[in-house]
Amino acid sequence: MRIVFTDRKIQKMFNSDCLLNKKFGKSIATRIKQRMSELVAAETLQMVSHLPPPRCHKLEGNGCLFSVDVSGNMRLIFCPYGEFSVRDDNGIDLTSVKTICIKEVRDTHDGKVRR
Repeated sequence: MRIVFTDRKIQKMFNSDCLLNKKFGKSIATRIKQRMSELVAAETLQMVSHLPPPRCHKLEGNGCLFSVDVSGNMRLIFCPYGEFSVRDDNGIDLTSVKTICIKEVRDTHDGKVRR
């Protein structure tokens, strides 16, 4: 898949091992890079495993936001970007999502956002 970012600050952080390590610590930064590699390697969002460890899933009550697990509570949050199809039930056709936009890495259990 093609990856874009919400802004230059996030893009710069995700493209720098040093900045990722500084922001999240080496262990979490390593897992973030692993998830990013998995997302890039997939042709469509459907190809990203819905089983652990990545456990790609739609976030409830958040429009079209998705996440993959980074650690116990940390999630890499993203949304489909560009052209994609919508199913008859208004859900997103995951086989049509070929570009995603990285939003943030967040602890979904305490609400802290780390951009």
